[in-house]
Amino acid sequence: MANLTVNRMTLINKRNSRSFAFKGSELLQAKRNALLIELQKTNRLLEGLDGKLDELRLKAFESFTTTVAIDGAGAFPFAQSLLTSGLTLDLSEKNIFGTKTAILEKINIPENKTVTADAISSRLHASRREVSEYIHVLIEYSFLWSKSEKIKLEIQKTNRRLNFLCLKLIPRISNEIKYIELGLEARELENIVKQKKLKKRKKTWNS
Repeated sequence: MANLTVNRMTLINKRNSRSFAFKGSELLQAKRNALLIELQKTNRLLEGLDGKLDELRLKAFESFTTTVAIDGAGAFPFAQSLLTSGLTLDLSEKNIFGTKTAILEKINIPENKTVTADAISSRLHASRREVSEYIHVLIEYSFLWSKSEKIKLEIQKTNRRLNFLCLKLIPRISNEIKYIELGLEARELENIVKQKKLKKRKKTWNS
């Protein structure tokens, strides 16, 4: 604090800086709380999809392998059609104290309408439906996982900033304010002593 100027203006500036730092810490705490609530919601959704995803994966795998085993090469065009079916995603965005996260609103996987009454095409259609359902949940799970990871990173950043304000910046400014206040008090005391000495000298001269 050797380079710190001890005067009223510096004291006012330091108090203003500390006030801004307190407000910043309050905003960061509110942001962290909002992110934690959103993370809990996202994690609950992920937990709900965990078991469902495993179940659908096994079901889709069994259905597809059965179709390939029974229908042979006829199942491969079906597999290709899944990859080129024009899958589209409807997305939106959520802003949490400046943190933007993608929200998956809807997944569109076009159905194969060219289904006849024969056993092969019906089996392919059923297999396609089960695989499509698995892909639907997998995409939804992937978005939620990505959202969860992004929120976790943002919480870590917010914690670092909050720790810097609360553990370093605010204590440092508070110490500087105390140093300036003590310096100003010492000056005031010194001025009072000088004034008393001057009064004594005046009385001595007058007498």
